[in-house]
Amino acid sequence: MSDQKIIVHRAHCIEKLLSGNNFQDIEDHLKELEDVDMTIEYLQGTEVTKAVYRVLKSCPSVELKKKAKQLLSKWKALYKNSCVQSVQVKKPVSGNVKEETEHLGVTPREQLLSEGPSQQEILDAAPSQVLVPSQTVKNVVCNDSERHRITVRALRYKCADLLYKAMSDSAKDKEETDKWLELSKEVEEHIFALHSKNDKKYKNCIRSKVSNLKNPKNSHLRCNLFSGSLSPKAFAEMTVMEMASDELKQLRALYTESSVQEHQLPQVINGTQTNKIKCRRCEKFDCTVTMIARGTLFLPGWVRNTNPDEQMLTYVICNECGEQWYHSRWVCL
Repeated sequence: MSDQKIIVHRAHCIEKLLSGNNFQDIEDHLKELEDVDMTIEYLQGTEVTKAVYRVLKSCPSVELKKKAKQLLSKWKALYKNSCVQSVQVKKPVSGNVKEETEHLGVTPREQLLSEGPSQQEILDAAPSQVLVPSQTVKNVVCNDSERHRITVRALRYKCADLLYKAMSDSAKDKEETDKWLELSKEVEEHIFALHSKNDKKYKNCIRSKVSNLKNPKNSHLRCNLFSGSLSPKAFAEMTVMEMASDELKQLRALYTESSVQEHQLPQVINGTQTNKIKCRRCEKFDCTVTMIARGTLFLPGWVRNTNPDEQMLTYVICNECGEQWYHSRWVCL
């Protein structure tokens, strides 16, 4: 039986034993594989590497794992040496360089370029086991980087176009259109400078600017940009609150003020001190009674948990120990 048939047979037996959780007989097959004169062709043409790797990962025996690891390390070194030898092309000694390169099976670079797409398709279809030269790897990395730059450039162009359409909606002549085009490019450049490292923030900022420019109530933004009173850099750095119209700003300020007035604790009411109530903790008669409207935002939980029908809250605070309770829990004299 040839070495390749032995390797195939052993790999099949190992896979079968692993599937049946029969780990006792695997050791004999691993020993047999150690004695086989392994070559790179056998490694690439059989499933022996995968079978031994399964032993390393799934076998509970430490001894079998150790043998599997030794085999894999040995085959890995064999594969590396074979790959290094395949790319070491000696310099031709004779004067006929063409004959030497043909003898070594090396295709000149000019010939590869002249062969066109068909040669490139052949290279793309080559198996993954073939070692890729370092220069080719560098080219692939460069291609990925170039592809990323092209994607970012396309995104920026699209965003600048959205800004331009939002700005030039009411453009009347070519001169005004050209100015809006220049302004949209400047605004996009400043936004990209702010959020170049975060695509999500960049896109959200573009959406916010486009939405506010299209809003009829925010016509002051376009007027200020066109007149020059608002620079593209300042517009790019504006927040949503800053881009709002004066009407909306006044409305927000009114809501904020009324909300604070409704929910904050009154500072002028300090309560009424009394010695008629006995504290349930320290049993002393030094307390403060306070009345306050419901719906207060900053009241503690023991005050908020009252009857919703009550419009006013009456609670007591002991001045000695700080105990707090409702009027329903008073302990009076």
